[in-house]
Amino acid sequence: MIKLNLDVKKGGAIKVLCLGSHSDDIEIGCGGTILRLIDQYPDCSFHWVVFNAMGVRKAEAQRAAESFAGADRLERVVLGLLESVEQDGALREPRQDGRAGPGVFRFDGAIF
Repeated sequence: MIKLNLDVKKGGAIKVLCLGSHSDDIEIGCGGTILRLIDQYPDCSFHWVVFNAMGVRKAEAQRAAESFAGADRLERVVLGLLESVEQDGALREPRQDGRAGPGVFRFDGAIF
């Protein structure tokens, strides 16, 4: 496997944004890369976003994120992001109860 050589300062950590359309897309599509990043960069952290995860699939996606990345490395998990798109196209941040709430999803200054 090709080794990744990311420009990380000594003692620095990388943040990885994982985007998946469905509950298993991240694991299937880049599970090996995620495991490799964890091995090479033990201090890395993850933001895990699954656009379409409802019901049983939502719980499945949460367990998979914790299994692959490790709960301690997950800075943020957003599941079912598409359920939070308003009719005007604005993206609202999901609340803890699963309904759309105020705000937008932000990742290191970038707005989604």
